[in-house]
Formats: sequence, C-alpha cells, structure tokens
Amino acid sequence: MCLLMVDIDFFKKFNDSYGHQTGGLVLWLVAKPLEVCVHQEDVTARYGGEEFSVILLNAGLAITSASELGERIRVQVGAKKIMKRSTREDLGSITLSVGFSLPRSREVLYLAKVSGRDQVVTEKRSFRAEPPYYLPAKAASAAPLIV
Repeated sequence: MCLLMVDIDFFKKFNDSYGHQTGGLVLWLVAKPLEVCVHQEDVTARYGGEEFSVILLNAGLAITSASELGERIRVQVGAKKIMKRSTREDLGSITLSVGFSLPRSREVLYLAKVSGRDQVVTEKRSFRAEPPYYLPAKAASAAPLIV
C-alpha cells in the first residue's frame, strides 16, 4: 500500500485572483486526470481545499511505479492550458506537487513544495529531521505564480 498526496501549487492565490467558480474548474481539471490515471481498485479523494489523496492498494507496488504514476498525473495536469471563457484570457497552466511514501506522505508532499514545487518527491530523498510544515518566505517568493 502507498499513499500519494497531491497539492495544486498556488491554488489559493489563483482562487483569490480569478474567483471560486474558476477555482472550481481547476479542481475539476486536476480530478479528471486522477480519475483516468489511477486504477479502479485504488482510492482517490479530495483531501482538503487543494489537496488530493491517492491510496494505492496494491501491496506489491514498487516505489518506481508510484513515482511514475505521480509524474504521469503531474504531466497530464500541467499540459492543460487554462483560458477564462468570458475574456479569453490565458491563465497559464496548473502545476502540482506530489509526495508519497507509506508513513510520511504528507511530510514528503511538503518537501516537494519547499524544494520548488511542480515535482514528484519520494521518501528516499533526504529531508530535514522535523517535518517541514511550512513554506519559508524565501522559497515562496522565489517560485513564480502561474496565471
């Protein structure tokens, strides 16, 4: 069994800038590839505002397979361009941070975020002893807002 945590990068800022209706469409654009990429026997759920969880029930699943799944989801979502229907304004594309492991998926997700976002990170990559539950201001200002 393996747990993937998927977070939409800068979703709150996007939602605040373009409205909840457009933000809702972004959630749908992320949920659809999750539905397509994940096997029927596995479980996909919206975990929080902009976070999704994928529980891979296949006990024999290798870390490389989970990493490939996370990357496939990230690439499929990132390939979609968002255009505001009313103004035809190009709002860019969606990026995702994905973390996975057995016991520490959430911490690994935050590692993906503080390491630059828009990537898949595994538990095997080194990270701080304490869980990185925050995004340092320096890292937040360095990452561009995709709108």
